[in-house]
Amino acid sequence: ISLAGSWHFCPATGETLRDAGRWGRSNVPGICWDSGVSQMPDGKSVRREWLGRKTAILDTVAYSRQIIVPTDWGGRTVLLECDGVGGLAEWFVNGQSVGELPHWEPGSFEITDLLQPGESVRVSALLQKTGRLRQFGIYGDVRLAALPCASVQGFLVDPRVTVDNPGAAGVALLPEPCVEFTCKVLNRGPSTRATLAFTIDPADGSAGKRMQFRHSFALQRADSG
Repeated sequence: ISLAGSWHFCPATGETLRDAGRWGRSNVPGICWDSGVSQMPDGKSVRREWLGRKTAILDTVAYSRQIIVPTDWGGRTVLLECDGVGGLAEWFVNGQSVGELPHWEPGSFEITDLLQPGESVRVSALLQKTGRLRQFGIYGDVRLAALPCASVQGFLVDPRVTVDNPGAAGVALLPEPCVEFTCKVLNRGPSTRATLAFTIDPADGSAGKRMQFRHSFALQRADSG
């Protein structure tokens, strides 16, 4: 479910959601102080000031959005995903902190136990400006994702063909190049055996050079690793 659109929004005077003041609105994705992105409580567009205060000195803002969880999401793993923020964001679901997202990095948080299918859920973020940051706001897409009971996340392929060489060349070829696979597996279902399978096809389409990898392991209930 995409959470793009108009969110409740306001500057905060402290480091918790309780420190938020009068709520206006702000578009997500968006850079909150850009022209036309945010509106004050009276509906007027923000133009360098929020209720008489210069936006340049407002270093902490709060976002909040409420939606209904689909009834068919029962038994699934639910993630809160964000493609990036300008600043340091602490994310909340129904008032409970689920984690932080640093500047310019995408991230996801498992929130399965914090919601119920068919019921309302409130997603919030407390965003703090870092350094001399100008692009301040939730600039990336935000969404809720429902995955099967067992799912794979954060898949990373790291081919290794060279190593650092202190000599003039700078790098040297490995005698045996290798490929490292990294991922995270989540399981909300019963204990079972699982197999991860990966296939690498050559760029020229040569079927004879295809490489296949398989790894079998025990996957426990509510396992994560």
